[in-house]
Amino acid sequence: SAWGSLKMSADLRSERPHRIKVEQDVVLITSSGQELRVRLRDLSREGFKIEHPQAELTIGQVVTIRTRRSEAQAEIRWVNSQAAGGTFIDTVQV
Repeated sequence: SAWGSLKMSADLRSERPHRIKVEQDVVLITSSGQELRVRLRDLSREGFKIEHPQAELTIGQVVTIRTRRSEAQAEIRWVNSQAAGGTFIDTVQV
C-alpha cells in the first residue's frame, strides 16, 4: 500500500495484523455527525486505511465506518493530506 511519507521498520511491519487490500467506497461518520464518502484501501481485524482528499480528520478523533453490511467505531491514528489510518475500537471480522 502507498503509505506516503510514513515509514515503518521491517520489525514493526512483521508484527502488524494481516491486511487485506480493498477498493470499496464507505461512509465515514465524524463525531459531529458529518457523513463523508471515503475509499477504503486496506483492512485488518484491528484497523484500516482510507483515502479522504476532502475530509479534515485529526489524530485521536473517534469516527464510525459504515459499509453496506455493517458499522464499526474507530479512532484515527494517523493522517496525511490524502489518506488516514485508524484502529477499530472493537475487533471486527474481516
